[in-house]
Amino acid sequence: MARSKFQEGSLFNEGQGAKRKYVVRFRVYDADGGFTKKKVSLGLVSSLSKRDANRRRTEVVAQHTAQLPKATTTNKSEMTFETFYRERFLPLKTHWSEAHSESFEYILDSFLLPKFGDLPLTDIDKVMVQSRLNSLAPGYSGSTISHVRRKMVEIFEEASSRSLSIATRRAGRRCRQELENRNSLSSP
Repeated sequence: MARSKFQEGSLFNEGQGAKRKYVVRFRVYDADGGFTKKKVSLGLVSSLSKRDANRRRTEVVAQHTAQLPKATTTNKSEMTFETFYRERFLPLKTHWSEAHSESFEYILDSFLLPKFGDLPLTDIDKVMVQSRLNSLAPGYSGSTISHVRRKMVEIFEEASSRSLSIATRRAGRRCRQELENRNSLSSP
């Protein structure tokens, strides 16, 4: 769950002339650590003193940020690889082209989800990742194995950036190091 963050919000004047009004801008944090920017109009500058506007600003920010954010899952250590991939990773990748999304999903559906889909993220370690890549090696090209490894690195990096577990952070860092080591060995 995201930690509660204290903030006062920022008070601004918006508009011109008789339509000039006080506006407060602030952030509302969600359970994933992300946030939503909010902007609320407090009233016309001509009818509110700055002191009253600051008082209203405090009330508005407190009203919007008083509730604790709702967690999307009960326990992050129970989140499976497939759940994280479908519910937390894919929604962030809306900027991908359709071809890239299809390629990514094909690799995950074919190579990773059958092996890791039902496992909690915290249980996936370096040995499991390497054994999966090694099991693919006899039947697939180095390029395919490299693509699979890159997809795993991307998912584990996202999981580690969300601080889902220490094991996940370590697995993401190790996958990235292995990828860099293999690329440095294969290039002259």
